[in-house]
Amino acid sequence: MEAGLAHGRRGGRLRSSHYIWCRDACLTLSLLVSLLLPGRSLPAAAAESGPASPLPAADGAASPEQLDAAAVAAFRLGTAAGWRQAITLWQALLQRLGPEADPSRLGLIHTLMGNAHSLLGEKPRAGERYRRALELHRAAGDRPGEAVVLSNLGQLASELGEMEQALELLEQSRSLHRQLQNRAGEATSLNNMAVVLEGMGERRRALALHRRVLAIRQQSADAAGEALSWNNIGAILDDLGDGAAARSAYGRSLELRRQRGDPLGEATVLSNLALLEKRLGRLAEAQALLERALVIQRQAGAPEGLAVSLANLAALHDDLGQPAQARALLEDSLAIRRRIGDRRGEAVLLSNLGLLQLQQGRPRQARSSFERALAIARDTAHPAAEAAALINRASLEETVGEFQAALESLRAAVAILRRIGDPLGEAVVSGNLGAVYESVGEGEQAELQLRRALAAYRELDSPSGIAVSRNNLGSLLNRRGRPEQALVPLRAAEAMHRASGDRDGLARALNNIGAAHVLAGRPEPARRAYRQALAIKRQLGDRRGEAVTLNNLGNLEAVGSTPRRGLEPLDAALALQRGVDDAEGMATTLLNRGRLHRRLGDHQAALSDLAESVRLIDGLRSRLADDDLRASFLASAHEHIDALIDLLMELHRLEPGAGHALRAYAVQEQSRARGLRDGLARQGDRPGREQRQRRRAIERELRALGPPSEVSAARRQALMDADLVLQQELHGLAGAAVPVPGSPVPSLEQARRLIERLRRELLQEGDVLLQYNLGPERSTLWVVDRDGLAVHALPPGPEISEQVQALRRSLLGLPDAALLSRLHALLIGPADLPADTRRLILVPDGALQVLPFAALEDPASGEPLLARFSLAHLPSVQAVLDRPASAPPDAGGDGRLPMLIVADPDLGAGRPHGELRAGPSRRNCSLAWQPLPGTGRELEAIAQVVSEADRVVARGAEATAARLLALDPARFPVLHFATHACVNARRPDFSGIVLAAERSPAGVADPAVDFLYLQEILDLELDSELVVLSACDTALGRQLEGEGPLSLSRAFMLAGARTVLSSLWSVDDRSTAALMAAFYRHWIDAGLPLDAALRQAQLELMRTPRWRAPYHWAAFHLHGRWR
Repeated sequence: MEAGLAHGRRGGRLRSSHYIWCRDACLTLSLLVSLLLPGRSLPAAAAESGPASPLPAADGAASPEQLDAAAVAAFRLGTAAGWRQAITLWQALLQRLGPEADPSRLGLIHTLMGNAHSLLGEKPRAGERYRRALELHRAAGDRPGEAVVLSNLGQLASELGEMEQALELLEQSRSLHRQLQNRAGEATSLNNMAVVLEGMGERRRALALHRRVLAIRQQSADAAGEALSWNNIGAILDDLGDGAAARSAYGRSLELRRQRGDPLGEATVLSNLALLEKRLGRLAEAQALLERALVIQRQAGAPEGLAVSLANLAALHDDLGQPAQARALLEDSLAIRRRIGDRRGEAVLLSNLGLLQLQQGRPRQARSSFERALAIARDTAHPAAEAAALINRASLEETVGEFQAALESLRAAVAILRRIGDPLGEAVVSGNLGAVYESVGEGEQAELQLRRALAAYRELDSPSGIAVSRNNLGSLLNRRGRPEQALVPLRAAEAMHRASGDRDGLARALNNIGAAHVLAGRPEPARRAYRQALAIKRQLGDRRGEAVTLNNLGNLEAVGSTPRRGLEPLDAALALQRGVDDAEGMATTLLNRGRLHRRLGDHQAALSDLAESVRLIDGLRSRLADDDLRASFLASAHEHIDALIDLLMELHRLEPGAGHALRAYAVQEQSRARGLRDGLARQGDRPGREQRQRRRAIERELRALGPPSEVSAARRQALMDADLVLQQELHGLAGAAVPVPGSPVPSLEQARRLIERLRRELLQEGDVLLQYNLGPERSTLWVVDRDGLAVHALPPGPEISEQVQALRRSLLGLPDAALLSRLHALLIGPADLPADTRRLILVPDGALQVLPFAALEDPASGEPLLARFSLAHLPSVQAVLDRPASAPPDAGGDGRLPMLIVADPDLGAGRPHGELRAGPSRRNCSLAWQPLPGTGRELEAIAQVVSEADRVVARGAEATAARLLALDPARFPVLHFATHACVNARRPDFSGIVLAAERSPAGVADPAVDFLYLQEILDLELDSELVVLSACDTALGRQLEGEGPLSLSRAFMLAGARTVLSSLWSVDDRSTAALMAAFYRHWIDAGLPLDAALRQAQLELMRTPRWRAPYHWAAFHLHGRWR
C-alpha cells in the first residue's frame, strides 16, 4: 500500500542555479572602466547589430589616439567579437607605444585587456594582464591605478572561487583608496567585498558592508552609487525574507534611478522587485514588472540585461504552469547570450533549460543541456556554473535511477563548492544527497544529510531552503513509518511554500501530506491533499510529478471500498512514467497495479505487473557500483519481491501441481543475500584502500575524543565532516557492474535446475534444508531433501518476529519454555522431518536470522532441537553453491590445521576482569574494555589439540592490528579471535574486533585499545575454511530485508571465509572458553565435521549444571559451509 507514497518526496530539493535574477553587482566592471579613463566620455552602448562606423585597422595607419578610441568603442559593443577586436587594437597600441612609454598608461591598457579577456571567459589570461598592470602601476608609483587593478584581481579571484583571496585583494584596494581619500573608490571596493561575502553565504555581514557603502555614497552626494547600494540592500533583505524592508529599499533605488534618467538601472530594479513579488506569490504583479523591464532594455539596446529579464520571465511562466512559454523565453535568452559571446551566461542558461526539460519529461534533452553547460563552465573557468550543472545533472540521474552516478556528480559538486566557499551550494548538495540516500534505502545517511541541510539553511537565513528541507524530512519520516511526526515539518513546509508562491514546492508538500494521512489511516484528508497537488502539477506541466500523484491517488482508491476506481489513475500514471523514462516510478506503479489486479481476481495481469516491477527494481540495483548501496536499495524495495512471492504462493494454492511454489522458491533464492553474493563475485577487486586507511585514522581520532563535554564542538564537527566526506568517497568507489538476471520470474525449468543442483551439491543422506520467507501477510517454509520439495504456509512475518524477539529477551534470564515449544511447533513442526534426518540446513529470513534454533524445544519430547540434529546456517543457497570449498589444508601431513590465533589482548593494566565479551555499550566503542581471563584459558585449551608448529599466536601486547596484518591472515586456513567485539548497528562500518593498542617507545599504549574495523576486515582477502569469532554479538548488526544482519560474521565471509562461527548475543567469558575448547577437541581430535563438532560441544555444556541454560550454549552457530 505504501509503495507509491515514497515518491511524494521527490523534487522537494532546492534546484541550484535555476533562473538568474538581476543584481547590480555586475556593474563593477563598467564602473572600473570609468575610473580608468578619467575625463573621457565613453560611447554609448551600440545596438546589437554592431557599430555605426567601421573601426580602424590595427596597422601603422592609425595613430595611438585612434587605436585607443577604437578599442574602447569595440569594447563597449558588449559582444564577443567586439571584445576580441578591442584586445587586438589594444595589443597594437602596446606595440606602437613600446615598453618605454608611460608605465601608468601601459598599465591601464593591460587592465582593459584583462577586462576583455575576463568577459570572454578567458580567466587565466585576464589574470596575466592584471598582474602585469599591477607591476607597471607600482613601478610608476601610480597608487590610484594600483588600487583599481587590485579590485579587478579581487573580482577575478571571486569568479574563480578563491573567496578568501578575493577578500584580501579587495581589502588592499579599499585601504589604498582610503589612503588616497578616494571615497568613491573605497565604496566600490567595499561594495565588491559585500558581493563576495554574499556569495559565501555571509548575508548579514554583506548587508552591514552595503550599509557602510550607502553611508559613504550619501555623504559624497553620489546619487548613482546610492541607487546601486539601495538596490543591493533590497536584494539581501529579500533573500533574508524581510519583504517589507526589501520593497522599501527597492523603492528608494527606483526613485533615484528615475531622477537621474537611468533607464537601464530602472530596469534592473524592476527585475528585482519582480523577484520579490514572485517570492510573495504575487505572480501577476511580478510578470507586469518584468515586462516593463523588457520594454526598457529593448529600447536601450541592452542585450545582457535583456537576456537576464527573459530568463527571469521564463522562470515566472514556469511557476504559472506555462512550460511552453517558459522554454521559448529561455531559448530567446540563450540565443542572446550566444550572440554576444557570453559563454558563461550560456552555461547558466543551459543548466536552467535542462531543468525545464527534465520537469517536462524529456530526460535525454535535459542530459544534453547539462553536459553542454558543464563543458562550457569548465572551458570558461566558471566553478559556480560547473557545480550547478553537476547538481542539476545529479537530479536527472536520480530521476532515471542512476543513483551511483548521482552520488558521484554531487560529490564532484561539493568539492567545487567547498573550494570556492559557497555554503548555500553545500546545503543544496546535502539536501540532494539526502534524497539520493533515501532512494537507495540508506535511511540513517539520508536523515543525517537532510538535517545538515536544514541546519545550514537556518544558519544562512534561507527561507526557501528551510521549506525544502522540511519537506524532504517529512518525506523521509513517512518512508520510515512515522506519519504523525512527518506532518509537523510537512505542514510547516506547506505554509512556507504558500507564503512564497512556490507552487512546485507546495505540490510536493501536499503530496507528502497526503502520504502521511494514508499511512495514518485517514483516506479523506489524503484524497484532498492529492487532488490539490495533482491540479498544481498539471498546471506546471510537470509530467513526472503528475504521475507520482496519480499513482498515489490510484493506490488510495485500490485499498479502499471501491478498488476498481484505482485502475484509471494507475494506468495514467504508468503511461506518463514510461514517457519520461522513470524506472523507479514505473516499478512502484506496477507494484500497486499488480496488487490491485490480484484483489480484483485477475491473477495473470497481476503476475505480469509484479514480474515487470521486480525486473525494474533489479535493473536499478545493478546500476549501483557500491555493494553496500546495492544491498540497501534492494532491502528498501523488498516489498516488490514479497508481493511476487505471495502471488505465486496464492497461485500454488489455486493450482497445486503447476509448479508455482517451485518458482516462488527460485524468486526468493534469487533475491537472498544479493549484497553478499555481489561482494563474493568481486572478491579481490575492492578498490579504495587509500580511502579506507584515511577513514581508519579519522575513526580512531573520533573515538579518542571522549565525551562531547570534553572536546570543543568545532573540533568534533570538523572530524565528523571529514568522516562524512570519506564515507561518501567510499560509497562512490568504482566497482564492476552487476549483471541483471535474465528473468525476474524464473521459469519452471530454471527453478527445477536450481533444486536439482542444491540436492546434488549440498545435500547428503540425512540432510534436510529448511528455507523461510517472512512475508507481511503470510510466510512460507520450503522443505528440500534428496527426494523433493515440499512447501508450507506460516503466519505473517510480523507475528513470528514478535515471538522471536520475546524469546531472545527471555534467554538473558530464565528462558520462556512455552515460547521455545511454540516456535518449534511453528517453524519446525510443519516440516514433518523423517526419522533418519541427522542435519538441518537452515536458510532463515528476517528475525529468524537471530533466532537460536538449537534451543527450540520439541513440544512432544521437551528436548531441544540440538539433541536430535546438527545445525548449519546459510545466507543463501546460491552464495554457497557459487563458491566451492577449497582442498582441506594439511600443514604436517597428519590432518591438523595451521591456525592464526588472536586472543587475550592487553586492554590496559589495572582494570577489573570482565564476564561478558562485550564493552559497556556496544554502540560506543570508545569506552573502557575489561580484560577477559577466559580468552587465555581458551588459548591454552586450543594449544592442547593444535601443535605449536601448526599455530601462530598473537597474545597480550602483541595482539595488535599491526601485528595481525603483518602476519598476513590470508595464509591461514583457520583464524580464531578470542576477545571483545564492538557492534554498531547504526554505523556498521564502525563495528570491529577489539585488539591491543600499539605501544610507544616508552611502553605506553595510547589509546588503551585498538580495533580491526569492518572495512579492514573486508581488506583481508582471505581464503579461509573457518573463522571463529569467540566474542559477543558477532552475528548481529543492522538488519537489511533479504540481506540479513550487516554483521562481523558477514564481513569475514565477504573477506573470503567459507564458514564463520559467530554469536547471537553477549556471551559469558567462562562458558565460551569451555565451549571453544570442546569444539576444537571434537573437530580436530575426533575429526567430526564442523556442525557435528559444534553440536557435541554444545551438548557438553548443556549437560553441565552450571551452564545448562541456553544462554550459555545456544549463542554460537555456524554460518556457511559445514564440511
